[in-house]
Amino acid sequence: MRIRTGKTEFLRWRRDLGRQPRRNRNHPTSWTWDTHATELHVPAERIEVARRLVEAITAAIEERQLPWQPVMNKGYVAISVPMTPGTQR
Repeated sequence: MRIRTGKTEFLRWRRDLGRQPRRNRNHPTSWTWDTHATELHVPAERIEVARRLVEAITAAIEERQLPWQPVMNKGYVAISVPMTPGTQR
């Protein structure tokens, strides 16, 4: 964005800083196994393998009584680890 030294242009630029990027309304905001299959065209066999892996990892997490949670994202599943006081990332 071009910034002029005039007060009006600076204020317009500052206002634009806080804007969130527009989301494409054609794509889901929350991902599931079904949306991976339909939106990303992932074959059913790969979905089943991934589902079994996530279930096994989740079972191991629960067995160890960890507060971790699987989170579905576009193209992958992440394991969310809550921050504990005194730790940094």
